[in-house]
Amino acid sequence: MALTVPLAVTGVLWTAADPANESLILAFFLVGTPVLPSCWAILRVLGPKRPAGPVMSSLIRVIGVAPIAAWPPAIAAAVTVSLPSVQAQILETRRPDGWRYFFGDGDGSLLVQALWLHGIAGLFLGMLSALVVWVVIVFPVLAWSTPLQAAAENMLNTESQQGRAAAARTMRAYSVMVFLIFAIPACIVFGSREADASGVGEAFANIPAFFTAPEYYWGDVVWALGIVLIPAGVLMVVLVKVWQRPNKQLRARYNLNALSDKLPGEGVLPTGLRREVDE
Repeated sequence: MALTVPLAVTGVLWTAADPANESLILAFFLVGTPVLPSCWAILRVLGPKRPAGPVMSSLIRVIGVAPIAAWPPAIAAAVTVSLPSVQAQILETRRPDGWRYFFGDGDGSLLVQALWLHGIAGLFLGMLSALVVWVVIVFPVLAWSTPLQAAAENMLNTESQQGRAAAARTMRAYSVMVFLIFAIPACIVFGSREADASGVGEAFANIPAFFTAPEYYWGDVVWALGIVLIPAGVLMVVLVKVWQRPNKQLRARYNLNALSDKLPGEGVLPTGLRREVDE
C-alpha cells in the first residue's frame, strides 16, 4: 500500500507534463495502483503460514482489501493535482475545446476527478484483479494441493476414506469449473470483439490463418476456444454434482442443504430455534 502513493503522484505529474500519453503504464499509475495490495493480499494466502480456512480467508480479502487500498493513492493524487504548478500545466495543455485525455474540463473539478479516478476506478480494478488472481491461481492451488482442507470449508464429507477420496476429486473438478465459468464468457466476449470473423463458423474457419498472421486472427482463435470450452464446463458441473458428498448434518445447522439432501425434519424450525433445540 505504501507503493501506491508515490506511484499515484508520479502518474499525476506524468499526465500533467505529457497530456498526449495514452499508454497502459500511465493508466496503471493513475487508476490501477490498488491492484498491487489487493493481489498481494490474495497471494499471501498461499504462503507457508496459511491462515485458518484459506479459501474463505482469500475470498474475504477479495472484497475487503480493495476498499481500503483505493483511497490512499486517491488522496495523494487529489493533493498533487491541487498544487498550483500542476494545475497550471494541466490547464495550459488542454485543447481549445477543453478536451484532454485525462483531466478534461468536461469532467468536473480537477480535485474531484483525481478522487474519482483513483477512488472509484481503483476500487473496482482492485477487486476485479483480486478476483482474477483467486480464480486463476489461489483457488486452483488450494484445491489441488490441499483438497481436503478446501473440501472441509465447503462442508463436504471428509470423515471416511471413501468420502475423502470423493472430496478431493470434487474440489479439483470444482476449481476447474470455477475457472471455466469466468474463462468461457471472457473468451467469447473479448474474442468476438477482436475477431476478423463475423460469426462463429467463420471464426473456426480462420484458425489456420492465425499461424500465418496471428496479429489479425488471434481474436478468432480466442472466440473459437470459448465455444470449444463450453462442453468442458458442462462436464465439470456434472462431475461436481455426481462426485460431491456433502456433510448433511453440518450443512443442516446453517440451513444450506439442497432440497434433495434435506434431513428428516430439517427446515421445519427456524435456524436459530433449531440450534437451541439441538443444544
